[in-house]
Amino acid sequence: MDSALKLAIEEFKGIDLRNISQRSGATLNKERIKIDYLNQEYSIHLPEVEISYINFSEDIRPPHYIDNDKEVSSREKIIILHYLNRSKGTPLSDKLIDFREIPGGNLYYSVFENRVHKPFLKVFGKRPSLLLEASFTLKGTKTDFGDSSVRILVFPKVPITFIIYRGDEEFPPACKVLFDSSIGDYLTTEDIVFVCEDAVGKLIKNG
Repeated sequence: MDSALKLAIEEFKGIDLRNISQRSGATLNKERIKIDYLNQEYSIHLPEVEISYINFSEDIRPPHYIDNDKEVSSREKIIILHYLNRSKGTPLSDKLIDFREIPGGNLYYSVFENRVHKPFLKVFGKRPSLLLEASFTLKGTKTDFGDSSVRILVFPKVPITFIIYRGDEEFPPACKVLFDSSIGDYLTTEDIVFVCEDAVGKLIKNG
């Protein structure tokens, strides 16, 4: 993990910060870049590329948001830097695709099912009505798929739709996770697995 973080930092130091901020939806000033990941704002301090949480008062965001004095994990840092390094500024296509339609998605699909689908179904499969409420702290918005579904903007340019099908006497509950077809211009396939795993973890915590 440390070597992956070092590589991400070195790549980040070599990019044009103004361009990458415009392409990624981050905000830039002379001393730092600010970026949202799963409705938590992070600060990337320049030029040392140190990443920290930005604290919020209770009247701005839900009160459970992380305090400034807690250290950002290496995993979060890598995901954030990968997103910034990779962002191409591609507009949303509004064409939704399944994970298997992402380059390399078939190769990672069993991993995706184990890390994302299974825990998601375990909590919301028989209680789809809880999904919208659980997405509140992630600024989830209701969509019209399945028995319950929400759209979560995990990064400024990366919306992900989580869908639950209740099932019946003949079929067990099922789920889908859909992405805008532009997602490959912002995250690698492996990073998409991590991002969805993090999103589902937060939904489960709130469910």
